[in-house]
Amino acid sequence: MANYDRPPEPATVAIAYHPADLSTPVDRCWTWETGQTYASRGYVVRAVADDGNVATMAWAQSLYDAELARARDCWNLDMMTLDDGGT
Repeated sequence: MANYDRPPEPATVAIAYHPADLSTPVDRCWTWETGQTYASRGYVVRAVADDGNVATMAWAQSLYDAELARARDCWNLDMMTLDDGGT
């Protein structure tokens, strides 16, 4: 397959970080929905680009922050160490 035949790689719109280590990314998020999922499990998510016509960085960051706050309140997360199960 020629280079020009390959579909473009999705653009990273957010980066998820473990709350105990904000220097090392856990994953790149290609959609705002993925970032929301990480935030709902207690990960810190930072918007780094707009998600096409759907979400702006500012909107997405406010969503991630609100989702993380809900997760911390609901699951009593206080910068605790998360395992792969989100506990």
